[in-house]
Order: sequence, then C-alpha cells, then structure tokens
Amino acid sequence: MVVTKAAIYTRISLDTEGEALGVARQQQDCRELAARDGLDVVAVFTDNDTGASTRSRKKTRPAYDDMLRRARAGEFTTIIAYSNSRLTRRVREYLDLIDLVDNHGIRIRTVVSGDHNLATADGRAVAITVAAWDAAEAERTAERVARKHLESAREGKPVAGTRPFGWQPGGRELDAKESALIREAAADIIAGIGSYAIAKRWNDAGVTTSTRRPWQGHVLARMMKSPRLAGWRIHQGKIALGRDGLPVRGQWEPVLDQATHDAVVAALSPEDNRSRVPRKNARHYLLTGTLRCGMCGAVMYGNAAKYPTYGCSGN
Repeated sequence: MVVTKAAIYTRISLDTEGEALGVARQQQDCRELAARDGLDVVAVFTDNDTGASTRSRKKTRPAYDDMLRRARAGEFTTIIAYSNSRLTRRVREYLDLIDLVDNHGIRIRTVVSGDHNLATADGRAVAITVAAWDAAEAERTAERVARKHLESAREGKPVAGTRPFGWQPGGRELDAKESALIREAAADIIAGIGSYAIAKRWNDAGVTTSTRRPWQGHVLARMMKSPRLAGWRIHQGKIALGRDGLPVRGQWEPVLDQATHDAVVAALSPEDNRSRVPRKNARHYLLTGTLRCGMCGAVMYGNAAKYPTYGCSGN
C-alpha cells in the first residue's frame, strides 16, 4: 500500500497573545483530516500572526514560500489547510497553486472549504473566483479598520494595543515611575547626553520597555521624539488633524510640556549636530549646538568676539 505524503499549512492573521493557539487548533483539525484520508503528514508549515491579503502589513510569508519550494521538489504530493483563506487571499498566489497542480501533481485539501479540482477549467475558475471574493472582503475589512482608526485619531483617543511607556494601561493616566524617567531623560538629552547612554543606564537599572524588552538607543530616541509625550495624537506617523484641520490633542495627560519636548527633538535631530562636525579652518566653541536658550529652548551657537559669546538661534 502506497501512503501519500502530505504537508499541513496553518496561518492566522493576528495573534495578539503571541501564544499561537489559533494555528495549533488548525493543525489539529488538519491532522484529523489527514488521518481520515490515510495521509502521512511529513511537514507542517506555519505563518503565525501574518496576513495573506494584499493589505497585509507583512508582505511575505516565509513558511508559505518554503512550502511551495518543497512541494515543487517532490517532498509531498498533498497540501492540507483549514480553509482556502488560510492558504491565501491573493488571486496571484492562487495561480501559483494551480501551477503546482498542473506541473507537479499536487493535490489541495481543506477541512472546511471543500476541494476545488484545480486540474479542470471549471475547478480553476471557481477557485480563482473564490480567491477574488476573499481578496475583496479583506480589502473591505481593511477599509473599515482604517476608517475607524482615523475617527479615533480625530477624537484624540489613545491607540489601542501595546501600553505606551510612561502611561498606565489604557494610555490615559501617567505611570509615576516611568514618566519621571522620561522627564529625567529629557533633561539629560537637552544637556547633551546621548540616547544610547541613557538606554544603557536604564538597562543597567532593570528598566524595560512596556513589552519587557531591553532598551536600545534608537528606540529610546524615537520615543523621546514622539509628539505623544507632549500630548499630541499621532496618526500614520504624523500629528493627527481634526475635521477643522487643526492638530488634535490626545485624551491623556502629557509627560512633557511643549517647550521641553521641542528642545528634546532639537537635540536629537541630526541637523542640529552639524556644527559639531569639524571643518577645515573652522573655529569651534565649547557647548556649541548643545547649549539651549533658557527662554525659548532653541539651540545656541558660539560667536567670534573679543570674548566668545553665545547667541540664540531662535532670535
């Protein structure tokens, strides 16, 4: 008796808990189907927390691509998935599956979507039609989500999901310890201390990000430059604008006042560091590009005179 070798493919678009429970359930159902059909499962491919539509934030699926490669190499002749949409929501990728059937004799089996005979014209037409509707539904969902996010931004609501460092869960009230660390970091950055040195200090003290990861200098710098610290709502990387066209204040307590945040951003901006790069025959002054004006927070630069003086770039 010849036993057909099969591979299982599992995928879930969003795994908020990071425990891969959804794909584990899919694999169990697929194994039960394989047992009923007398198939020998020789490989399992999983893309967890990964979408399969054209709107997916992750455009590649390493496990899916590896499965296609190994199918073409003849390692198995049947692919089992929980449903058609778990395999793909892209018409272009359905054409790849049709190629597997036509040129490599691969059979596609699903637990709940039935089986399209991709070896026939009618079967291919039905499969491609289903894929087109899957793609359309995914795009409609993405449009609804985008509209919801825009509305939340216009209202100044905190972004759902990961707790921002400096705030309590919910993102509205400050966390006393973390917000104090941010204010201390702001003062250090304005005084000329680099973000990597601050990140090292925080790591040495056991301070982690809100996702319990060690701090990296560029991550800390990105957080310190975020307008959220000064109370502004961010949408798609920029300060959100309301229906009136004005910037939107967030529904939370800011960590920094605007002048302090502006000074932090100036200190972390590469263009403000250009004067620190030595130039041939150039005269340099201690604290140039680091010293800040006590009135407006702007960068101060040294000037040639009988005695060196510093002038505010904001005046």
